[in-house]
Amino acid sequence: MSPQSNVAVFGEALIDLIEQADGQFKPFIGGSPFNVALAMARFGLASHYLAPISSDEMGQRIKAYAEKEQVILPTNMSSNRNTSLALVYKDADGQPDYSLYRNLVADLDISAQKLTANLPNDLQVFHTGSLALVPEMATTLTEVFGYLTHTNINISIDVNMRKCIPEQKAAYIKSVKQLMLHATYLKVSDEDLDALGANGDYLAYCQQLLQQGCIKLIAFTQGAEGATLLTAKQSCFLPSVPPPKVADTVGAGDTYFAAMLAYLVRNQLVSTDASEFTQAQLNKINRFAAIAASINVSRHGCNPPNFTEVTEFALSQNMLV
Repeated sequence: MSPQSNVAVFGEALIDLIEQADGQFKPFIGGSPFNVALAMARFGLASHYLAPISSDEMGQRIKAYAEKEQVILPTNMSSNRNTSLALVYKDADGQPDYSLYRNLVADLDISAQKLTANLPNDLQVFHTGSLALVPEMATTLTEVFGYLTHTNINISIDVNMRKCIPEQKAAYIKSVKQLMLHATYLKVSDEDLDALGANGDYLAYCQQLLQQGCIKLIAFTQGAEGATLLTAKQSCFLPSVPPPKVADTVGAGDTYFAAMLAYLVRNQLVSTDASEFTQAQLNKINRFAAIAASINVSRHGCNPPNFTEVTEFALSQNMLV
């Protein structure tokens, strides 16, 4: 791993109000991109979180938590807008479902110029996705992606489609489809691909994506069933790693993708064309990420492991990473 190993993240940090067994809602700091920033910091990277944080009480909690976890924050990224909230409860199948409150929120209070001005030197990967892919951010992110592509910086995007009001759905899907083609590394779930129109033919849809834009590596996740890593030449499916216990699945996908990105950075693979990865490399990357997600599932909320925890778990299960 290089001395710098700088990664940067843009997207929502919010308060997840997660339903408990007694019906009460308990607050956890979350947001998919913030979870990725947190996980990459725990994996030993210099993780820069670049979205504005609200000056309200919840924002101050997020800031304090980020600093405690050694997530690096710019000094000029405060916003007077509100912190976003998400109610998290289980649907009929026992999976997390969300109700989002995101009117004039802090994490979108930014321009392309300010975002690029706060990028760290020697940046390895720029990550975004989820609620940052909304239509109102499309122009800003397109400009930022243009700068990153021109400077040969890898872009990571987690599609992570969220529910929206019906009259915004078409514009949201269009925005996601346009923005995700800028990614070097792309994460999509079966639910994402359903929303994007894959019609159940998930792997074929992923292969089509690999022929478009800048995409070199796709992480296709299917929850408890497992995940597939795909390039234009190879694919690698691994079933999910059973956790010691199941607390909840909040942040499992974020942890998986953050672990994948951290593996690439720590092993200096970000300078390699991912389309040239071998089957053996994809297998190791996928297993490392799956173990990280499994450990997270054994904990409440998004609580990613660190590098040592993943490697010790792998050793205990005779897994090679």
